[in-house]
Amino acid sequence: GATSTLVDVVGTMAVLSKDPLKPGVSVELNVSFIRAANVGETINIEGRLLKLGRKLAYTQVDLIAEDGKLIATGRHTKAL
Repeated sequence: GATSTLVDVVGTMAVLSKDPLKPGVSVELNVSFIRAANVGETINIEGRLLKLGRKLAYTQVDLIAEDGKLIATGRHTKAL
């Protein structure tokens, strides 16, 4: 649940970085859980806007461990 929320929020922030007046509405959200994070481990979250169209925006969010290994990745589609 927390990872999906991060994908939702960070994906929305990626859209807002290009158009601060159009946060959009979620159309699709999927998350792939690759491995567990360790207790107390710092996790880096990277959000990217893959495409911003007239009606849809596509984002990807990666959660990466301190050692550079992927913890989870998610794709988020938003209707604008």
